[in-house]
Amino acid sequence: MDGIKVIENADGKRYSSFLSGGKIKKLYLPENENEVVRAVEYLTEKNEKFFILGNGTNTLISDDGVGNVMCLKRVKGIEVRGAEIVGRCGETMKSLFRAAERNGLSGLEELSGIPGTLGGALTMNAGAFGAEIGDYVTEITVLHGGIVQKIQKSDLWFSYRDSVVKKKGYVVLSATLRLKRKDKNLIAARAKECETIRRAAQPDSPSLGSTFKKHDLVSAAYYIDALNLKGFSEGGAKVSEKHAGFIINSGGATSRDYKILSDAISDKVKCAFGVSLEREIEIIGNI
Repeated sequence: MDGIKVIENADGKRYSSFLSGGKIKKLYLPENENEVVRAVEYLTEKNEKFFILGNGTNTLISDDGVGNVMCLKRVKGIEVRGAEIVGRCGETMKSLFRAAERNGLSGLEELSGIPGTLGGALTMNAGAFGAEIGDYVTEITVLHGGIVQKIQKSDLWFSYRDSVVKKKGYVVLSATLRLKRKDKNLIAARAKECETIRRAAQPDSPSLGSTFKKHDLVSAAYYIDALNLKGFSEGGAKVSEKHAGFIINSGGATSRDYKILSDAISDKVKCAFGVSLEREIEIIGNI
C-alpha cells in the first residue's frame, strides 16, 4: 500500500512476548490514525480478514502462521490538556504514566507496569493493584464499519477484563483519560512501590502475563498453586515456579505447547475444584 509499511512473511516470534508463532503473511504497520483508516478500508474492500495487534504482550500467534495482521504499536502521540491526557492507541501504559507523572497527574501509577499498549489495555480493560484503565476513560475514538466515531464512557461497558471494544471488534484509535492533580513525589513513590511488588512476584522469562482470569474474585494462581503445578510443563512451555498464574517460555516453546499446557491446567482445576478457568490471553490463528 502506498505510504504504509507492509512486511511480507514476517516472523511471528518477533511480535509476541511469548516468543512463539509462525509467519505472518502480511504485517501492516501504520504510523498514524489516517494510515490505520486507509489500511482497514483497503482490507475491507478486498474482503480480507485481519487481526489487530498491539505490543503482543497477551497474544499467542499460531505456529502455522496467520494471514493479515495490523500492528498498531507505531501509532504514537500524547497530549496533556489540563487534568486530561489524550493518548494514541500505540502508546504504552508506561509512556502514558510518564507523561502523567511529569504533569503531576495521578491515576496511572498502578497501571504503569502493564507492558501493553493503550489500545490493548482498553480492549481488555487491563488492570493491576485494584485499578483498571476503564476507571479513567472519558471517551475513546474508534474505527468501526468504516466510520471514525467517538464513544463516551457510559457506552463502553467496562467490566472485569472486558469492554464493548472487545465485544464489538472496534479498532481503537485514541482515548481520553481524566486524572487527578497530586504531588509528583507521591506519584513517583507509588509507581515505584508497584514496580517493586511486581518484580518480586512475577517471572522475568518470556510470557504473556496472567494466563487465566480470576474466577469469582479468586485468582487462578490460587487453584494452580493448590494443585502443586508450579514447574508443570509441555515442551518448552512451563508454569512459572515464581508465580503459578504465568506460563513461561523456558526455551524453544511453541504456541501449541502453551495451549496444550493451559488446557491441561484448566482440566486439572476443573476436576479438582469444579471451577472453569477462562484464558485471559488472545489467540491469533488456529492452534
